Amino acid sequence: MFTLKANGYKTLSIVIRQFLDEVHETMDTEAAFSLMILAQTFSLETKEGQKETEFIFNSISDHKIWGSLELWERGINDSIKEEIDKNAINNANESLEEKKLRQDNIKFGKIGCFVVSMLALKINQSEVKLVIDKICASQNLPVDMAKTLQVYNSHRIAFNNQKKVELKC
Repeated sequence: MFTLKANGYKTLSIVIRQFLDEVHETMDTEAAFSLMILAQTFSLETKEGQKETEFIFNSISDHKIWGSLELWERGINDSIKEEIDKNAINNANESLEEKKLRQDNIKFGKIGCFVVSMLALKINQSEVKLVIDKICASQNLPVDMAKTLQVYNSHRIAFNNQKKVELKC
């Protein structure tokens, strides 16, 4: 974590927001989500006795890019593909059912991670549901896994009050 003085914090927030404006135009999901993670590593220098840490993530959480469902859908699908490709196993002993289960677990984990990110960014719950439904259907995720993701979304697990959430999708 890097701690910045107020002036540096403000300047970096402005630069990241301008960069997000450009990313929004091109829908570069990799850049958007990399910036989201990066924004968790810079914080405002706290005064003695101050309990909460203010991360740059908080200053970009209201950016219009996070409201783009297309961004989330593309980002989740890209992340799933990348992870499945990275974890491809050429195991002659692995049955088709085992391979499907392994891939479904990757899909479930990736979708869940992005749901946490969406909740941390205070995306409307009904929009999160739409994204979950669409991704689960397009990825042929088993019904029980899709329902678990929807239950998680419906409970919102108190993310609205957290100042820092680990978003490492």
